[in-house]
Amino acid sequence: MVDTATGRVWRYTLVTASASLVQARVDNLIAVQENTNGRPFTEAEKKALSDRLTREQTDEVNAENNPCKGLKTCFVEIDRLRLTPGGVYASEVVR
Repeated sequence: MVDTATGRVWRYTLVTASASLVQARVDNLIAVQENTNGRPFTEAEKKALSDRLTREQTDEVNAENNPCKGLKTCFVEIDRLRLTPGGVYASEVVR
């Protein structure tokens, strides 16, 4: 959606967290829990905990970073819009 009077642009989008951000949080939570327990987890324990925490943290990180409060998708203002040589619009989300 483009406001031709002001030049502002919005894109209907779903903003999701990067896998690396989620994995960093999961790794940190596992390290804290190992420290609290006073022993490292076995590989099987770590895998099961990692799977559960990844699901939980993905939802949590998405909720924290999604400008569409209470929605899965919404119009998000972008700061750059250009037409690529292939005729497709490319944009970047304003954070």
